Amino acid sequence: MNFRQERKTVMDHLQNCQGCAHEDSCKEIYRCVGNQDAPPVTGKIIRAFVLPLIVFVACVGFMQHSLGSEHPKLTTIIAFAVSLTVTMLFVWLTKLLVRN
Repeated sequence: MNFRQERKTVMDHLQNCQGCAHEDSCKEIYRCVGNQDAPPVTGKIIRAFVLPLIVFVACVGFMQHSLGSEHPKLTTIIAFAVSLTVTMLFVWLTKLLVRN
């Protein structure tokens, strides 16, 4: 049984839908969405959201460690500015590499 057939079977057997005013239309929407042959977007989501966040957090940690803690407010401001710049460069380079 493939994924679409399995999802259809699950939707057909749900007890929560009984008595709902939207029971038929809801099932039809899930059937339509399940039958689409769209390309997976997981890689795009990871590239767009997860990797920049990881780069930013790692850069902040590295900068905080590298700059020391003699002036904590200044260290935080510098670490944030550098990390934001590095993250923006990372996003820009990622866009360039993905397009080509």
